[in-house]
Amino acid sequence: MFSSAAFLSGSALFPVSAMSRAWFVNVAQVEGLDGPILPILVLIGLLLNFCVLLAIWLRLGERTQVAETQAPPAPQVDADAQRAQAAAHSKQLDQVIELLDMINDNGNLNTDFLLEALQGGRSAASTTPRETPGRASSAKAAAPKAAAPKPVAPKPAAQATAATTEPEAVPEVEAPMPDEPLEQAFFLLETRDQDYSGRLDEAIRLFRGELNTVNAGRAQTGLSEAFFWLGDVATEKRDEKKYHGEGVTHGEKSVRLSPDAIEAHFWYAANMGAHGVANGIMSSLGYLDPLQKHGNISLEMDRDFFFAAPLRLMGRFYHQVPGFLVRGNPTKQADDMLREAVERGGEFFLNHLYLAEFLRDNRGKKEARQLLEGILDQQPTVYPNYQKNVLAECRKLMRRL
Repeated sequence: MFSSAAFLSGSALFPVSAMSRAWFVNVAQVEGLDGPILPILVLIGLLLNFCVLLAIWLRLGERTQVAETQAPPAPQVDADAQRAQAAAHSKQLDQVIELLDMINDNGNLNTDFLLEALQGGRSAASTTPRETPGRASSAKAAAPKAAAPKPVAPKPAAQATAATTEPEAVPEVEAPMPDEPLEQAFFLLETRDQDYSGRLDEAIRLFRGELNTVNAGRAQTGLSEAFFWLGDVATEKRDEKKYHGEGVTHGEKSVRLSPDAIEAHFWYAANMGAHGVANGIMSSLGYLDPLQKHGNISLEMDRDFFFAAPLRLMGRFYHQVPGFLVRGNPTKQADDMLREAVERGGEFFLNHLYLAEFLRDNRGKKEARQLLEGILDQQPTVYPNYQKNVLAECRKLMRRL
């Protein structure tokens, strides 16, 4: 076999020449040699082949590295574009979830709110502040005093059409500021709907200036109410606790100084309920008895006070408080009081919202929907800014009924 291979190699390298004959002679000599020369030659040939293959592999590796280093860098992904795309996807997902929420328990679609969502995207209810009148609280039954209303808020997008436009409401001229500091404080308190933080802060400053005068009782009552509203619109839990705690302190003093004033009893009870909810009901059990006492006193003095606020306060209390903590039948008491509050103070939509939430929790979803449908198209006639948030809460509740 070695002779045949050597012959072919010699023919290829030295065709028909003297050199080819010399090649054959050398091969013949090798063929005739004794000893291990042939295996050694074969081993040398294999090693040479291995070296050639290794050189080829190394050369190909160098070319690959050169190609990689010369390749253009991968395009950088724009972080802003990624965030914008993620935000768009999130918005689309929120809209889908919102549309799914519009399907009620019977599988029916609330077409009014579907139209609103399609025309205006996310509804106004989803952008309302955390502290709204509809928050689950045994003390959020308080209603604001009547004041000079601002321009009427526009109707929701679901009711707006290109063919019809509403004339703008002409705002009423605000009454002039009184001369006396105490009356100025009450004026700012009653007109707080125009600027809650600014007017309430100034009212508190003026009320405090009257604490050492003969008007101390009224000033303490005004402070209790002012701190209630500051706590109601607070955006931080610590501020909510702080303001309602201040309201409780001034309310306790006001009932001692003005025991015949319904405002003193009502705002004291309202602050206790709100402060108790902010701190947790089980950690505020000490408020239960005084809240019922002063809430019931205000209920006996005037059921129509502040758009039936005593009825709303106590009805909300019996709805929210655990039944084993109060006597009697709290469910029936809540039902009776909240229904009466709607009858006596129907223009104040918080009454409707609290009754609807009670009905939702007591197998009355159909009636709750009918109740809310009756006010969603109405424009508030008192405290439009405050009640705008109430209507937003009503729409949120409506989607889940």
